Amino acid sequence: MRKKAEILAPAGSFESVRAAVYSGCDAVYLGAKDFNARRNASNFGFEELCKTVSFCHERGVSVHQTLNTLVFDDEMDRVCRAIEEAAKADVDALIVQDLGVADLARKICPEMELHGSTQMSVHTLDGVMELARLGFSRAVLARECSYEQIRYICEHSPIEIEVFIHGALCMSVSGQCTMSAMIGGRSGNRGLCAQPCRLPFCANNGAYDKSRYDLSLKDLSHIEYLGALYEAGVSSFKIEGRMKRPEYVACAVACCYQMREYGHIDPELSQMLRAVFSRSGFTDGYYRGIPSPAMFGTRQKEDVTAASDVFSRLHELYKKEMARVGVSMQFTARAEQPCVLCCMDEDGNTVKTQGDFPQAAKTKAADETSVRRNLEKTGGTPYRVDNFCADLEDGLFFPASALNELRRSCLAELSAIRGKRTEKPCYPFKEESGCKNTSPVFPVLRAQFLKISQIPDEVSILERIYLPVQELFVHRDTSWVQEHLPVLCAVLPRACFEREEELEQQLATLKKKGISRTLVHNLGDVARCRRLGFQIEGGFSLNLTNSRAFQAAAEMGICEAVVSFETPLECIRSLVSPLPVGVMVYGHLPLMLVRNCPLKNVTSCGKCQREGYHLTDRMGNHFAVSCSYGASEIYNPKVLWLAERLGEFSGVHYALLLFTTEEKERCGEILRAYQNGTRANEEYTRGLYYRRVQ
Repeated sequence: MRKKAEILAPAGSFESVRAAVYSGCDAVYLGAKDFNARRNASNFGFEELCKTVSFCHERGVSVHQTLNTLVFDDEMDRVCRAIEEAAKADVDALIVQDLGVADLARKICPEMELHGSTQMSVHTLDGVMELARLGFSRAVLARECSYEQIRYICEHSPIEIEVFIHGALCMSVSGQCTMSAMIGGRSGNRGLCAQPCRLPFCANNGAYDKSRYDLSLKDLSHIEYLGALYEAGVSSFKIEGRMKRPEYVACAVACCYQMREYGHIDPELSQMLRAVFSRSGFTDGYYRGIPSPAMFGTRQKEDVTAASDVFSRLHELYKKEMARVGVSMQFTARAEQPCVLCCMDEDGNTVKTQGDFPQAAKTKAADETSVRRNLEKTGGTPYRVDNFCADLEDGLFFPASALNELRRSCLAELSAIRGKRTEKPCYPFKEESGCKNTSPVFPVLRAQFLKISQIPDEVSILERIYLPVQELFVHRDTSWVQEHLPVLCAVLPRACFEREEELEQQLATLKKKGISRTLVHNLGDVARCRRLGFQIEGGFSLNLTNSRAFQAAAEMGICEAVVSFETPLECIRSLVSPLPVGVMVYGHLPLMLVRNCPLKNVTSCGKCQREGYHLTDRMGNHFAVSCSYGASEIYNPKVLWLAERLGEFSGVHYALLLFTTEEKERCGEILRAYQNGTRANEEYTRGLYYRRVQ
């Protein structure tokens, strides 16, 4: 019989660990002080991590540690120490985003389980299969997946599938948001998201409405669907909230526990879950596969007031230890011999403890029922007595105090065994020596366009031209495409929700038409294009920020790749990569990849482009939006400009210009400016290359 699905609880502090465990979770996930996606939580130093692991393991609860941020080369020594400390603390699994960190973890501690963080943006079966090939034992799916997508993936997945079941819902696909980094220098991919999406943003084509929050989604809640998700094959139900209070954690865990065990939630507890934290209620839009304006919401005054009224009541949920570990007891007593209590837990751990000598009964002698009545009083411990037997000589008496002390001593010894940490073996790791990237002083120019109609006559200065798969597919038989085949590369969408079959058919057709190269932005499409026989280039969405990540990309079959534009110039210069490295040098950089297009809050698909709809923030900045394959991209208002500074990117093989809203004539002007090293004639940004993102 398949085991129950895991209830996985967030823990930003030890108090939250206790709240989660006492409320019925099966595992907790937490972060150390560095390299976790919630660096503003209290988090755990090494000693507290060890204490937490012992506490959890004693109660049969697993500990998953987040090591799920992007890292730079000059941080790799600290990453190695973090992996070693996790192994010494006997952490059960590491949750990882960075391909370089995953590679290090496999080499340093092969016994450590690896879980693919939701920041890896895996949302297809191909993505899950690629994680399995890379040695991951679990994939945490993107929150945007529908029930049908989850079910299909689970049916065919060789590894465990984890899904978010309750908590905050980012506007962007996790791992694909740079808004906080670009606007304020605090990166969500580095664990310090400032949540700019919760500020006023108005979807409009004219007047600005400061009361609109068109980038703020309600929290998701799928707890009522636990049964369906379990039947679909989900292994772990994940609750979001490492920044939340212990009371919130306890309430969410208790609701999941009741739904899993009994198929329903106590109405009062359900009401408290909404009260403790919500943004005008919850949403299940992604689960049902129906993204809509109804999914948007903000934290209202009533929500805050409701929360303050329930905290004291929620504290009651985790005042007492849950008796979650079943034990079998055997009690033996003989005259003139010490009493013996043998206790065995569900994992086969056995403890035998001697007590006092029994007394001769003066009136009524003890029997199995009376002895059991005393020994099964395990309140205040994580144990419950599932089986009991006694072998008693006639005519004996046992003081209750003696039996209580025997039980306490035996269970304490069992707890010591269960909570004892077993360090996972680590192997010394030394970074292999390599040659620093070298390239001409000026990297060669390449350009990516949304439409063929944007492409100017100056294409001869470009080493390669990138166009979306759909655009190339539509124009596949034109003379222009046939003439430029040697320099064309098909750009796959950064995400493809529920249109995978269409995408694969289009790729197969383009392959037959002579397109041999693809630019991919997620792990699933690496596997897809490798299967279809394309030469594969890696896009910025793969979030490659360090030398080891580029090495991992090369081993996956990627022939060249763009470094993440969150990487500072000093780190780009020091990259040691087995494959050519590219850098984004021009464009309205993508800030978010979203499943629920915010423009649909005020208009319909198609009409938004014809009538010039966009997003406007409270400062009056306009953010363009484009859509493809069921997802939308939101672009930075200021253009990235580096034409006169290309010589500073030593070691970079190619410079990629990204054209989005520009017309053909403007594209030509920009290409000439980059060819000549001309300064900008418009407001611009240098991006994050000259300021190290936090």
